[in-house]
Amino acid sequence: MSQRKKILSTAAAVALGLGGLVSVAAPAHAVAYSLGVDCASGQALQSVTAATGDTITLTVTAGTCQYLSVGKDIIASSSDVSITGGGSPSATDQTTYWDWTGSSAITRVDITLTITGSGQINFTSTSGGTGGAFAVSSGGGGSSGGGGGSSSSTSSSSAPAPVIQSLGKPATGTCDEAQPEGLDWAGVASGGWGVSWAQWMNGGNGGAVCTRELVYSTAQSKWIIG
Repeated sequence: MSQRKKILSTAAAVALGLGGLVSVAAPAHAVAYSLGVDCASGQALQSVTAATGDTITLTVTAGTCQYLSVGKDIIASSSDVSITGGGSPSATDQTTYWDWTGSSAITRVDITLTITGSGQINFTSTSGGTGGAFAVSSGGGGSSGGGGGSSSSTSSSSAPAPVIQSLGKPATGTCDEAQPEGLDWAGVASGGWGVSWAQWMNGGNGGAVCTRELVYSTAQSKWIIG
C-alpha cells in the first residue's frame, strides 16, 4: 500500500513517496530536524550532530513538560528559541544556559542553532522528573546515535547536499529490519537508523519514524551514513 508524502525544504520541495518512504535532498547547512519528546516515561539522551544554521523542532508527544533548558554553546541568544504553549514563559539567564519554566504544558520548541561547542537541550516536568534530553554537537548536519570521530571529512562547501531518508516506524521489529530494498544506493552501508517524530505520519497527525541521513565524504570520495 503506497502513500504520497510531501516534505518541504527551505530551498526546494523534493519528495519521493514509496510506501511511506521519503528521501529528501537537504541544503548542506540548513538541515531541519523533527524530534519527539517523551515527558510521560522519559527517554535516554539522544545525540544530534548538526551545523550552525540548522533548525531543530522538538514536539512533546507524551506527558507534560513545563521546563526547558538550552545550552549557550548551541544558540546565539534566547531569541533563537521559539516556544509553543507553556503560557509564553520568559527566558532566564543561567550563565551557561538559558531556561524557561512554563505555567502550562510546553507543546513544541523550535531552535535555530549557532554552534560554538557541545550543549544540551533538556525537558522535564516541573517536578524535575521525567523528560527528554538531547546532546547537540558540531558537524556537517545529520542526526547520530553517538560515537566519536571527526566531522570534517563529511563537511565541504563543494560536496553534494545531504540526503535524508525516512520511513514509518514499524509497530514491531526494528528500523533496520523494516528498511526496504533500494535505499543503500551508491554503496552506502545498511542500517544506521534512528527514531524521531514527523508530522506526515498517520495522515498528517504525526507519529514515530525511522530516519537517517546520507552525506558525501570528500575525504573518502563516497557517500556514507551521517
